[in-house]
Amino acid sequence: FSVSGRRQTLRLKLARGSFMRLRRYAQAGVILQPEDINLHGHIDLAARLFNAAEANNHSHDAVQAVLSVQAAKIPVAYRRANQTQAPAAIKKQTAKKQTGAEAPVELKTVLYAPQVELRLARGRLAFEGMMQAGALGARFTVDGEHDLATGRGRLQLATPSPIDLNAEHTRLSQLLQDWPWPVDLLSGRLGVELALQWGGATSAVAQVEADGVGGKVGDVVFSGLDTRQRIALLPRLASVIDKTADRHRNLVAIDVIDAGVPVTKIRFQAKLSTPAPTGAGGAAKPVIDLYNLRGHVFDGVLSSRHLHYDLNAPRNRLELALSDIDLAALVGKTNQAALEVKGRLNGRLPVEIDANGVSVRNGHFDNAGRNGYIRYRPETAGAALGQNPLSEIALKALRDYRYRHLAADVSLDHDGQLAIDFALKGVSPELGKSQAVNLNIHTEQNLYDLLRSLRFTQGLDAGIDKAAREKYQ
Repeated sequence: FSVSGRRQTLRLKLARGSFMRLRRYAQAGVILQPEDINLHGHIDLAARLFNAAEANNHSHDAVQAVLSVQAAKIPVAYRRANQTQAPAAIKKQTAKKQTGAEAPVELKTVLYAPQVELRLARGRLAFEGMMQAGALGARFTVDGEHDLATGRGRLQLATPSPIDLNAEHTRLSQLLQDWPWPVDLLSGRLGVELALQWGGATSAVAQVEADGVGGKVGDVVFSGLDTRQRIALLPRLASVIDKTADRHRNLVAIDVIDAGVPVTKIRFQAKLSTPAPTGAGGAAKPVIDLYNLRGHVFDGVLSSRHLHYDLNAPRNRLELALSDIDLAALVGKTNQAALEVKGRLNGRLPVEIDANGVSVRNGHFDNAGRNGYIRYRPETAGAALGQNPLSEIALKALRDYRYRHLAADVSLDHDGQLAIDFALKGVSPELGKSQAVNLNIHTEQNLYDLLRSLRFTQGLDAGIDKAAREKYQ
């Protein structure tokens, strides 16, 4: 403790393991588990006291005391229960089902050079300053106040300028030590603002602006994410939609998503909501709604008017429509040099997501009356269709097959086994120009193995930006 004139400095040393206990909080369906925030390091408190003459020079609400808080480095750890589980939606699930409660997730970061100035006047504590969080180097402004008499207060955190993720070796996961999620942001610019209120109706609202953001979700890589989202965190997680505000709010645009097969120019509107708590069931999980989804794949269009995903439901059904899919683009992705096709398909994929993962039942595609051809000329008769009892006839017909009808029934099981049953009607000059040739072909392949193979042999799509590409690899 040192005194210099009216400026007094006090250093508080926080031993490793010091903590602030959070009390259990339950309101309107939100439950925060009682956990610890651990701190260590040191904090320098510098207080500047006003004498009576100085106070008289200020207005009625003059600052009566100023306290500056500075510290070089404060490690912070927060443990919370992991109450949500991401769906096994993208890759093959090999882990056994988990039983019992999940282990808590520990969130750890370091606050570098936090500087906060506290002002106390007439029972109201105001604070403002700046801090830098984690190895990411993201800077946040701090502004707020608390009324000591009423217990009401507010806090606002914001990035004074967007976080630049394009710099070398910079990614969002550097905000925390031991990032616990499979999601990471690797490129682009990200702006964040968080506003909290307490003491009356407790609320917390976050605003996120993404500009050209690239990243990954597991093995899926995306690039060119642009969105502005305003989301209520408390009392329940929900999108804040102001119909009088910018019409582009809640719109999500992504240049490309690559899971082995690239989907480009994706657009949709996103909405989050959380049902009211059901009592004994505890806090509800969020519900995700996507509206007017549209993207491009295999030179065709993928779309859905409304996708509804409820994390509280044991099973979710999502239907995707595909139109004008180019067979040549699809086959070209598989590197089948012996196979040449021409034609366009329309179809639908009813997708189910449950605790076991993703499945598709009763998917269907057809050529909608548009003629096309298939030319399959393997080097050896034993290739591909050679195991079929009708292989000789089928192979001869497919050397030059001109179809007027092509239909495909599609199914996918939880292990990623993709089964397709083709029904074709047409003619083959190889068997006689006037003779109708109908073919039924069954084929199976593991979709996840195929996607991994495509990623390995062809790499990321050219639309993935350079920074995301380099950091992912």
